[in-house]
This record gives sequence, structure tokens and C-alpha cells, in this order.
Amino acid sequence: MLHGSAELNLTPAEADRESFRAELSLFLESRKTDRPKSPAKKILADVELNKMAGVKQNSKLMPLEDHFKNRLERFLMTVPPCSEQTSNDDIHLAIQGFKGLRALSNDRRAKSYFWNKELEFIRSGMQFKSKLADVIDDFTTLTLATTNERLSEILATDSPLQWKAHDYVTSIPVAIGKAKISYEFADLHLLICELMINRLELGATVDIPLTHFIKMMSRTSNFFGWITSLPEEKLQLISRRASKGFMRLANCTKTVLKLGFFIKALEFGQKTVMFEKEVLKLKLMYDTMVLKNKAQVYQYTSLPFWDLCESLSQQGCEFSTEMIMLVQNYDKIKTNSLNWRKFLNRAESSASEVPIEGVLQELQIQTDTSVQALREKIFESGEEFIQSKSSFSSISHSLNQLLKDPDSSRAELLGLIDSILEFILRSGQVTRYHYPFLDNITLLLKSFENDLENEAGFVSNVSKLIDILKGQGQLKRMRNFSNLLFQSGTKLLPVDVSRAIAHWNKCVEAEVLNFEGNSAEIEMLKAKTERISNALIEAGNPHDGSSFLVTLLQVYQDRTGEMPFFELLPQFRDEMAIPTKLLSKAILQQSDTLSVIFTPEILSDTTKAVLAVEILETLGGYAIKNRISLFLGLAHVLTTEIKDKGLLLICLLKVHDVIPTETLLFEQLCDFDFESSVGSYEAVILSKAYLKMCVVSSSFHKTKLLQGIERFLEAAALPPSHCTLFYELEVLNELFNYLVYTGLHAYASYMVSQYLDNRKSCLTEEKLIDISLKLSEVKLYLKFPLQVSNSLTSTGVIMKGSKEKVEIMPLVNWKLQQLEYLIETGNLSHAKQKCQLLLDWFSETDELHYEKARNKYRSVETLFEYARLQYLVSRLQSEENRHVQAVSGLKRSIKILQNILQKFIPSLIAVDAYRSNQLRWRASSYLINSFKVLISVLIHIGSAKECDFYVNELMALVSLQDFNLVKAELGYFIANYKLLSGKIKDANDLIAAADEDFNSSVFTNKFVELQKLETHALLSQLTQNQDLTESYYSAIDDLFEFLKSDNSDEHGLRDQISDEFVHSAEEHTLIERARLSIEFQRSMSALNGALARTSSENSCKQSFQYDALRSASLKGKMMLSKGKRFIVEKPEFSGLEDSAIVLNSVCSSENETKSLKSALGGLFDSKDLLFRCMQNGKYFKGYEYEEVLKTYLCAISYSGAFTGTSLKVPELMFTADSQKYTFFQNDKQLQDMEEQTKSLLPSPKSLTFELDTRSISSDMVKLIPQNWKVISIDICSITGDLLISSFQPSSESQIYARLPLNRHAARDVNERSLTFLDGLKELKTIIHESDQTTDVSRTSKVKTKEDRAEWWKERGELDLKLQNLICDAEYLWLGGFRSIFNTRKIDPHDLQDFKLKFLDILAAHLPSRNTTRSLGRRSTEQVELSDTIYELFLKLGLPSKLERIEFLEDLMYFVLDILLFHGEENAYDEIDLDQLYIDIESLIELSVSHMDMKPHESEADHIVLVLSSACQYFPWESLPILRDLSVSRMPSFKLLLQVLENHGLDPVDANSGYYVLNPGGDLNRTEKNFKDSFEALPGWTGRSGEPPSENELITGIANSGLFAYLGHGGGEQYIKSKTIKAQSRCAPALLLGCSSGALRANGVLESYGTVYNYLVGGSPMVLASMWDVTDKDMDRFTGSMLDQWGLFPKSEVSCNKTIGQALPEARDTCTLKYLNGAAPVLYGLPLHLVK
Repeated sequence: MLHGSAELNLTPAEADRESFRAELSLFLESRKTDRPKSPAKKILADVELNKMAGVKQNSKLMPLEDHFKNRLERFLMTVPPCSEQTSNDDIHLAIQGFKGLRALSNDRRAKSYFWNKELEFIRSGMQFKSKLADVIDDFTTLTLATTNERLSEILATDSPLQWKAHDYVTSIPVAIGKAKISYEFADLHLLICELMINRLELGATVDIPLTHFIKMMSRTSNFFGWITSLPEEKLQLISRRASKGFMRLANCTKTVLKLGFFIKALEFGQKTVMFEKEVLKLKLMYDTMVLKNKAQVYQYTSLPFWDLCESLSQQGCEFSTEMIMLVQNYDKIKTNSLNWRKFLNRAESSASEVPIEGVLQELQIQTDTSVQALREKIFESGEEFIQSKSSFSSISHSLNQLLKDPDSSRAELLGLIDSILEFILRSGQVTRYHYPFLDNITLLLKSFENDLENEAGFVSNVSKLIDILKGQGQLKRMRNFSNLLFQSGTKLLPVDVSRAIAHWNKCVEAEVLNFEGNSAEIEMLKAKTERISNALIEAGNPHDGSSFLVTLLQVYQDRTGEMPFFELLPQFRDEMAIPTKLLSKAILQQSDTLSVIFTPEILSDTTKAVLAVEILETLGGYAIKNRISLFLGLAHVLTTEIKDKGLLLICLLKVHDVIPTETLLFEQLCDFDFESSVGSYEAVILSKAYLKMCVVSSSFHKTKLLQGIERFLEAAALPPSHCTLFYELEVLNELFNYLVYTGLHAYASYMVSQYLDNRKSCLTEEKLIDISLKLSEVKLYLKFPLQVSNSLTSTGVIMKGSKEKVEIMPLVNWKLQQLEYLIETGNLSHAKQKCQLLLDWFSETDELHYEKARNKYRSVETLFEYARLQYLVSRLQSEENRHVQAVSGLKRSIKILQNILQKFIPSLIAVDAYRSNQLRWRASSYLINSFKVLISVLIHIGSAKECDFYVNELMALVSLQDFNLVKAELGYFIANYKLLSGKIKDANDLIAAADEDFNSSVFTNKFVELQKLETHALLSQLTQNQDLTESYYSAIDDLFEFLKSDNSDEHGLRDQISDEFVHSAEEHTLIERARLSIEFQRSMSALNGALARTSSENSCKQSFQYDALRSASLKGKMMLSKGKRFIVEKPEFSGLEDSAIVLNSVCSSENETKSLKSALGGLFDSKDLLFRCMQNGKYFKGYEYEEVLKTYLCAISYSGAFTGTSLKVPELMFTADSQKYTFFQNDKQLQDMEEQTKSLLPSPKSLTFELDTRSISSDMVKLIPQNWKVISIDICSITGDLLISSFQPSSESQIYARLPLNRHAARDVNERSLTFLDGLKELKTIIHESDQTTDVSRTSKVKTKEDRAEWWKERGELDLKLQNLICDAEYLWLGGFRSIFNTRKIDPHDLQDFKLKFLDILAAHLPSRNTTRSLGRRSTEQVELSDTIYELFLKLGLPSKLERIEFLEDLMYFVLDILLFHGEENAYDEIDLDQLYIDIESLIELSVSHMDMKPHESEADHIVLVLSSACQYFPWESLPILRDLSVSRMPSFKLLLQVLENHGLDPVDANSGYYVLNPGGDLNRTEKNFKDSFEALPGWTGRSGEPPSENELITGIANSGLFAYLGHGGGEQYIKSKTIKAQSRCAPALLLGCSSGALRANGVLESYGTVYNYLVGGSPMVLASMWDVTDKDMDRFTGSMLDQWGLFPKSEVSCNKTIGQALPEARDTCTLKYLNGAAPVLYGLPLHLVK
């Protein structure tokens, strides 16, 4: 290392440089990037560098960056870049210094600064040194390496910095003569440009003006310098890349720069074979843009075009006509000093083969010759002129001179040219020497384009040019003439339309002369005709273009010749779309335009028909006033002008595709024969015609649709023809959708299958996908899961392997069908996964956002797919028991479909009847299906009121249907619902109408036939016509056997269609599911059904939990029937069915015989199986669960008669109640989810509420007050027995009793029998007769005292009837078990005493317990009765005060039956029953009397009756045993617990209330009685004598402490039920109006009414009236009740009664204590009132 300069005798400057060189070398060595960095070495190097700089050892080290920077600047001062003394070593040393600084610096800005300085130094040195050939390579290589390094850094940063790379590249000087380096720089430059173009194509922005692209590659740029010296191969490679880049820029630019980029693309691509075609495009692009802004066109494109012209000139290329025209145009509009004449003069000179002077001398023509002189000289020349090529040049020159002469006449000049051309034309001698002259004439005529005064001469000249070259094969020159006429017509259009059209007619004629029909020529003609048509449309003169269209159509017809219609149509559609649009606009402007076009006898019927079809298609897309009349007018023109019947039929069918006319236009044409040009396609055409007949008028359904199917099958059987394939598919698509719409899925299946068999090989992938999806759709309806699976799989394979992108709608259809298949086949786990994927896909796919659809039709089509998705997701949710959510989704589906049909389709169908009709049919089908599924789900969850609403909506749809099978299917469906809801008469009418529709149909549908038989069977069941029931179920069995048979015989079409329903053995799954459903219905006792005599377990694979449960319940029912039959066949147990049964009535029993144990085993198995079914009861419909429950209770009862059970009464009560509460729960959730119907996409989350069955008993004990008793009352739908459960938290006495209602009559033939249904019927009769007495038609006749007395007598008799009915119910139904309702508390000591004495009586009277009398009998253990049984006797009270002795007798026989069933056999004839009765009666009298002598308390202050739906209609509270007690009712245990949990027994705040008094204004007495009282209440608001608004009413109900309504009904006329149910809280309510508590019966479905609305809305207490009452008695009741409750107290001392305690006395204040007094009942909690 050198530390000084003395040794080498260096100058100070040289020594400084050497020192810097040494420091640089050390620095670079210590920081080489390719070696591991050692901190120690780095520190040592830094110390060494500081030593060199003279820093002392103990001084602070100088920062290396500052040190190095200072040294470098000092060095550069001695080494200026451009100095003569600068050596190569110095330059390289400086560059290395900058590199060191860059390596040292961590600051980005500093690095950038060093980059710039380094490159600046390199370029400066390079410019200086470039003169020296020996060093140029060094510097260009160095520059390229540095620039590449810098570019790598820039491109790694944010994209805007990429443009800085251009600053480095484009400023690099040209490396003259060095091709390798030049190519590298050019390649680098193009790479950066391409990166920027990529950003532009992606829609991003760049930092520099786009004009820089042109400047950076202009002929004066470094880029041009680089490529000038390249060899041909590399030059071509770079040029192609540059041309492609500029073309991409042109494509992503919409401004005038598009033209500039296109010119640059041509400049670099001029050696390509397509150059001439691209120049023509350039001319058209220029003509378009120059009309908008000449100045901008010239400003931004003149320099690029100049470069192009320069390039062509330098290469010696001949300018084409288009290039010459462009040069002339730029010369006209120029705004700078560019000499465009330079290129024009060159073009002219190239046409001259001899000097001008020689030509003029030869012809003796002076340069100032006039037009006339020139004309005379030419014609004097005669043959010499024609044959001399030099004469043409001289004449051309003279003509150009005359054109420039301001004194010459332009008209005369045109006349001269016309004469010359006429001379040439007449001579008939045209040689190659004429062509340059004619080209110059063409250029000269270009200057007359805008000369309107001489337009006639211009057209004449161009016409003669065309005639001269006609047949000469001069295609390019003919195109030049055509272009000339095209441009002149364009410029004439704003001035004179007719003259412009004349030019364009000539333009088209010129274009097709020498037409060879290749694709380029076709595209050129198409482009011109489209531009002409668009120009006429934009000018607002489409009708004026008629003559042009006639010319164009004649030309087109001449070109296409005798091409057949179906072959011509797609070609015409492609090539003549814009002219057709022009004609359509012309027709809209003037309706007789089509007549004008068709009138000349130049167009064939085929051309007319093709044109007509396309016009109708185009017009169909417009919104037109008087649309129908316009199209009917066009149809009339077609009928007049087209003679070929077949073609005319096709056209008129197209009219029907476009407009929804009810007038049939073509009926008489359906007999066209083979004389028609389309006669060989008669079958497919007539198929469409017959279909249109059915669409237009339903009167054709029976015959024409069948013929349409047959003719299409006939067409499909013919050999395939590619030219008609599109028409066949069009007919197939429409026919298929119509068949599905009309319920003829089997016909659609057969038709599509046949078509696929015959046409599969001809179909494109797109069409094959579409048809395959159609087939899988109908196969799924026909229940062929295996075929559907195969079809969907094969379709998926085609989609995935398709080379073309699959359209979005077929893809949606395929995915939705997959989901539907999974649901149908019970693969619910996969369906759920598929559903989630679909939801995500719909959300993420832009094409499925309906608001982004490309047109209105696609938008509506997308909405339809949303509705399908909603429908399918809802079906999945329903199968998974998420019924409430399913209802919400189905409502959304219905809402979308209704919007499609009511709002969108009417506007779409006016535009496109063909597609809109098909969308309407599909939407209608799905709307019907959505309604059906929604109604089924609502039935499932028990929402009968909503069911009624949607059934009425569906019935409205049925009324709009005009196809018999669909009407029949819907009629049976609705009739089935009516039967279930108990409306037999309505169902009868519907069934009769459906039968008529079904029987009148010529079509077959086995599923509709099955539905018919099923509905008839259900009707027969409910009307208890056993013979008819058996016959219908027998027919159902036969039909199922047919569906499962392997019948392959083919006869007529109807037989073939029937075979479409036949399922092979592996396809039985879904058929068996339908059969299971019918078997279950057949067995339901609630529907008067019974187990089939030959019923067997369903053998289908039960993929659905629902099916498995129904099948298991059927099995359990059969096991029960078998076990019960075995028991009752034993003589000693024959009275089992007529005996009362109480569970756990004995403490122990060991007396079952072996045979009895065997029989009981069947009952136990049945009970266990049914219990497991009930644990999944949520899958059952409400009435189905009730059936399973009642079967289970039968099994428990019959087995419990002989043995004990571990099941506790609270558990049993809850088991029986779970489904009842679900109804209220679902109703509430439906209201909560109402707002979600606004969402297009469903949510798959479940809202199903799950009860905790394990903690329910403890909840009941905790929530129910200790002094309450809860008693459930139900009727067994199987046996008709009364089912009573009693539970009290404070007592261990829990009872579950089954009480046969005919047990008294079974013991005494003279005893009356009263079934529960008979009791309800009698009650309804009494209420009906009461309503008749209060009807205005009756009361208006009460005028005299005698009339009044008679009226009161009649009312009194009805009151007595009702009282007797209630008393009979207590006696005949409850009998001795009325004790269950007794609230007296029995002392345990008294109970024990009574028990011992009772056992003594039994021992004295029963042979089984009398040891003397039982000698010789089988030894038996005595049965020990439970204490509950003894309590029943004691709670009867004093026998002497019993209304009937039968009460005690009932319990006595019950005990005897218990003993018998548990092994103590005692023949009644061996027992003195009378004495037994007397002894028991005496014992009870004594015991009760003794108990009465002691103070005693009630074990219950309040009784809650939990009543089943069937029991809700009876006034149980007025039974003698209950009439004086505090009693309320609830429809569900769980609802009671919920009310207690939410509200407890908190008293009602009397100082916060809202009242509605006499809102109808016709209860003046009531208003007078209570108005002052309500107005006097502090904190109360309300209305009297006028109705409230709904908002006011709901505010009062939701926010008050108490709500009182005194008017007609329950106020439902003033507020919607869903508004009440949607509340989270409702006040305790007093609904003191007629029938305010009436419930609407719905057969086996759940009841509903106003009182339920309040309970669902959260009201803890509702007082309401079960039927109509008279206002006077109601006022008395109300006044008494409010007095005793404390709201309107008559004394200052409050009686502190609950409302339950206030009711009994209030009932007794009524004149008619039963007819009016029994009507008010209390729901919910017996609350106190506090002020």
C-alpha cells in the first residue's frame, strides 16, 4: 500500500489520486457483498482509512460517509468528466467511488443522489469518449450494467417510480455502430414500456402523459438510433414487439391518442402482410375522429403519421390510395410547418413514366391550357390517346394544374373528366396503362367530396370509373371507388339524405363487383353497411334509408343465391344485424316501411322470411307504444307478401314469440305441404305451431299439445341436420318448459331422452349441458335418484372438461340441482355442506349480483335463481327440523317469485315473449312449489292461521291456471289441507272440481293419480265410509305395485309415458317414502284411520329421520294392537277397555301369570319404542305427534293397569305437552323472523329452540306455587277416553287417569252414554241457538210483553240445557274421579284410619280376601292399593250430599277392576255389591264427618287447567266441582312455566292502564256504565265511543300495567294479530267482548284465536269470553268482577281477591248463569291488583 508520493516522484495531484485509489481499494475490499462481513475487519479498515486521512489515534473517528464523500469531491475536482486529460482509469475510479458511497449509505434519498451523479458522470464521459472507438465498448457496457442495476432497484419499489427508469434509458446516447449494445438498450426500453402497458390494461394510472410513449420512440429519439444499426433479424424482432405494444396501447385508449398509437403500430409493423388492411382501418379511424376535433387529431397524430410516411418513403414503398388520401387530409388540416406535399408530389411523380415536359411537347399542350382546349386536344388525339401511356400522365398533370387554377371551372373540369371516362368506357379498351391514370383521377375526385354544387358530376365520374373497371379483377381499385362514395355519402348526409343514400347505393354496388366472397371481403362489406346504417340511425332518418336497404338486400340475395332458409338465417343474423336494426328503426318511424321493402318483386320469399324473422327479433327488444297493433300490422304485411306457407308460418310464429297476443295468427297455415321450401322440416315447425296454439288459448290443450309432442318426437327421429339444429333446440327449450309448467314431467322426460338419443353426437358442449340438466330436472321429479346422480355427474364432467368457459346460468342450474338431489335423497350432511358453498359462491360471484347483470332479462333470471336457492335451502332446513327458518326462507322465495311475475315479467314479455314466457312458466312452477312446501311446513309447526292465508293465496293461483292436470293436482293438495283442518264441505267441493279436471285430461300423470286416490281415501276415512276407504287404499296399493313393476312394453305414446313412471328395483327409495307417508295417514286414529290388516314394515332405506320415526311409530302401534288384543281376549280382562285406569294405583303386585307377562312384554316394547319416537317428536307434524303420544299413553295405560311404572306424572305431563308448546314457540319465532324476508340470500343458521328435558320437573316444582294444582285434560283420539293428569308441588299425590267416557253405560245398559264429540256437538248447538235468539232478525220481533216473556223463556231453557250438559259431563265423564279436582287437604292420620277400615270392608266382602270362602282357590297375594286411591274416596265428600250415588259407585267398581287386573279375581255374582256400596258409603260419611269437625285447610288456592286443543272449547270452569274455585286455563305446561318465569305473581298496577270502551259506537249502555269509572282512574288513558289507531292501541297494550277492552270481539278488527305477537311484553288483558276468547277449530291442526295472540305476545293474564253473550249480563259480570278485584271497588276496603277468586261470584251475578256466566274464562295467572 502506498502512503506517500516521494518514492515515485509524483505531482501533488497525482499523489492525491493515488491516495484516493488506495483508500477506495481498501474500502471496497472490506465491504464486498459476496464475502461474509466481519465486524472486526470492518473496524480495522475504518481505523486504517482514518489514518490515511491524518486523523490522530486518540481522536474521534470521522464518519466514513462524510470522509468518503469529501475525498470523492476532492478527487472529482481534479478529474472533470469531459476533460481532454481525463484518462480511462480516472473515469473508472470515479465510478467506483460512487458505487462505494451507495454501498456505504443507508438513506434512500442519498442512494438515489449517488445513482444520479454516477450515471451523469458516466454519460458525460461517454459522450466525450465516444469519439474514440477503442473505449466505446467499455463505456456502453458499463452504462448498460449500471442502468440494469438501477432499474432492478426502481422496479422493486412503488410503481410510479418505474417511469424514472425511462429517464435513465432514454437519455443514454446512441452507441453508433455497436449493434449488440444497441439491441440491449432497445430491449430494456421495450421491457419498461410493456410493464407500463400492463398497468394501463389493468385500469391503473401512470405518472407521465401518454404522449411520451410516442416521443420516446419517434424517429428523433435514442430508441430509433439504437435500432437503426440492428441487423434485419433483430430489427424485425424489436419492430414486432414495438408494433404489438402500440396496438395494445391503442386498444386501452379511448382518446385521440388511440389514432396516434395505431399509427406507431403501423410504422413498426409495415412489413407485415396485413399492413394494407390495417391502413384501411387507419383511414376509417381517422375519418371518425376528425369529424369530432380536427385540431386535436392533427396536434397529437401528425408527427407519428409523418414518421410513418418518412419510413415508407425511405424504403421506396408505393403509397396506396388510402395513404394518399390520408396525406391529403393532413395537408388540409395542418397547423404546423410540415411539408405534406413532399409525399403527394412523390406519389404523383411515381405515376409518371416520362418527363412532363416531353409529354406536353408530344401532345402540344401548354401548361396554361384551358379545360375546353384540353378536351378538344384529347378527342383530336383519338386512338393515340387511348393507346399512349404517356398521354395519360400528361393529362393527369394537366387536370391537376386545372384543379389548382382558381380561374378554372370545377364543373367544367368534372365534365371533362366525365368525357374522358366516357371515351375510355365506350372504347372498351382498358389496359394496365390506364390504371395509374384512373388512380390519379380517383385522387382528383377526392377533392370533390365536399363540393355539393358539383355532386352530380362527381357521382357520374365515380360511376363511370366503376363501369370501366367492372369485371377487370381490380378489387383494390373498386374498393377505392367504394370508399370514395362512402366518404362522400357520409359528408352529404347532414345536407341531403337522399343524395347521400344514392352515393351509398353506388358504394355497395362497387363493393360487391368482382366480389369473391372471402372472409376479408365479407367483413369489409359488413363494416361499411354497418357504418352506413348507424349513420342513418344517428341522423334520425332511418325511414329515408329504405332505398339503400332495398339495394343492400338485393345485393345480399344475389350473393347468397338459393341458400335454404335455415342455412341462411344464422348467416344473415351475423352479417346484417345493423342494417336490420336500421330497418327496424325505420318501421318504428313509419310502419309501412316493410311494405316498401317487400313490394319490389326482387326479393325471394326466403330472403323476405329471413329478414322478417330478424326484424321481429330486433323490434322485440324495443319498448314500443301500441306494440301489439304494430306487430299485428307487420303480420298482415307478411301474410300478404310471403306466398310460401311454410315460411309464412315460421314468421307468424316469430310474431307470437315477440308479443303476447291472444289472437291466433296462423291456424289456417298448419296444413302446409312439401311444396314449401321448408316442407322437409314440417314436423319441427308444426310442433312449435301446436305449442303456440296452447300458449295462446287453453282451448287447444287437449289436442294440440299432444300433437306438438308427437310432431317433435317425429322430427327428433329424423336424421340430424346441422342447419335446423338451432331451431330444434329452440322448440325443445320452449316445449320442455311448457310441459314442466303444465305438470307433464313424464312427457318432458320422454321427449328429452329421445332427442338426446338421436342428436347427442351433433350437440355442442353448451347445448349438451343444457339438455342434460333438463333431463335430470324431470327425472328428479319422477323420483329416479340413480338416474339423476348419473346425469349430474356426467354433466359435471363435461363442464370441467369444456374448452370454453361455461355460462354462469347452466352452472347455477347444475349446482342447484346437485343440492336438490342431496335433499331429495336424504343426504342432509352433504346437502348442508353444499348449501354453505353455494351461499358463499352466490355472494362472491359478480355475475350473480342481479344489479350488475348485463340486461334486464339476465337480472330477472338471476333473481329467479335466488328464489330457487331460497326454496332449496328452506327444504333442507325443514328436513333438518329447522322449520321456522324454513318458513322465513320460503316466504322470501315467494316474495321474489311474486315480484318476478307481477312486476318484471309484464314488462319483459312486452319485449321478448319467447324467453319471458319460459321464465314465467318456470317462476310460476316454483311459486306453486314454494306455496306447497310452505303450507306443508306451516302444517308441521301448527301455524294454522298463516296456513289459511297461504292456502287462499294458492287457491288464487289455481283460479288463474288453465291446465287440467295442474288444477287437479293443486285441487287435491288444497283439499287435503281442508280435510286436515276439518272443513269437509269445502274439501268435497274441491275434490269434485279436481276430479272433473283430472278425468277430462288426455294426459297421464301417475303422481297426480296417486294424490287423487290419497285425498279420496282421507275423505272416506274422515266421513267413516269404511268400504270406500278400503277400496281407495286397495287402488293405492295397486298403483304402487305398478310404479315398482318392470314394465317395458311399448304401445302408444300414452303407454310409453306411463312407463316413464315405472321404477326399477334400485330406484324404489323415493317411491317407498311416498308409500310410508300414506301408510302413516291410513293408520291415524285422529283421522278415523286404522292399521291395515296386512300392514307390514316399510322396507325402504330410511335416509330421513322423519321416515325412520314414522316407520318406528307404525311398528309400535302394531305391537300395541297385538298385545292389547291378546289381553282382552282373556275373559277376565275383557272389560279392560271400559275400565278406568290410574297409573301406580297399587303399591305392589306379584300376581301376574306367565302368559300375562308375555302379553305385557309386547306392551312394554311398544311403549319403549314409542317413547323413543317422542324424544324426537320435533320431526313429526303436530297432529302426527299427538297420534304417537296417544298411542304411547295407551301403551302406558294398558300396561299400567297390570303393573306399576317408573314414569312420574310431571314427566308424563311434560311429554304430553312438549308439542303443544312448540306451536306457541314457533309462532313467536315466526314474528321475530318476519324482517328477514327482505334478504335475498338465506342464512343457514338454525333458530330451533331446544328444551332441557332433564331439568323440567325441577323447574315445575320451583316455578309453580306450592298452593297451586295443575291438572291437564285431554281426549285420546284412539279410544275417545278422557286423560287427566294432576300435579301439585306441595303434595306427593300425583295422578294420571284414563277414564272411558262410556264406562257407566258399560255397567248399566239403561245409563246414558255421552262421548266427548257428542258433548261438544251439543254445546255448539246450544250456543248456535243462543246466537239465533240474539240476532237482530229475532230481537226485532220482540215488541210486546208477551214476546219478551217468550224470548226470556227460550233463553232460560237454553241456559238450563247448558247447565245440564255441564253437569252431565261431570257425572258421565269424571264420575267419581271428580275428586281429582277437590282441593281439600287430607290429614295423614285420617287417611290411615280410613284406609284400615276400608281394607276391613274389602276383606269382609271379597272372596279373594275371605279366607273361609277362598278355600280351594288358587292362593293369591293381596294387592296393596296406593294412598292416592283412598284419597279419591275421601275427597268425594259426604255421600249424603252427593248429587248422584253413581259417583261413589264409579270408584267402587274402579277398585274391583284394579284388584282383578293385579291378580285378585272376584266374580261379581259372588259379591254383595249393594252391601259393599252401603258399607263404603257409611265409612266415608263417618270419616268425612269426623274430618269436618276439625279445622281443615285447602291444599290448593288455585287450579290451572292445561287443556288440549280439543278440550279448549268446553267450559270446564263451570263444572259443579270447579264453579266456586279460582281456576284459570293454559294451552301448554311450558307456556305456563314461561309466564311464571317472566312475570311471576307480581300484582297488576291499577294506576297504569289503557282502556278501549265501545269503539264501535253501538254499545251505548256499556259506555254509560263504565266511562266515568275509567276516566276517574289515575294514570289511565283510553278511548270511548271511537276506535283507536293501531299505533295507539299497541302502545297501550305494550306499555300499560293493565289493558281493558269493552267492545265487540277481542279488538282484532283494530290491530293485526302479528303486531301483538311480535311484542316482547303485553299487559294483562281484559277482553270483555263477545267471543273474544273463541278459538277457531282446525280439525287435527292447531286452533288459533285472539287470546293466543296475547299469550304469544307475552301477556301473563287474559280474561276473555268463549262465545257471544248479551251486553246486559256482560256488564253485570264486568262490574262485579272489577268490584271484587278492586279496580272499581264499591267500598273503600279492598277485598284483596285475585282475579281468579273474583270470577265465580261475578258469574253468579249474570241472569243466565251458564249461557252468559260460563262464557268468560281466565287464561294465565290469577293476579292481584294493587293501587
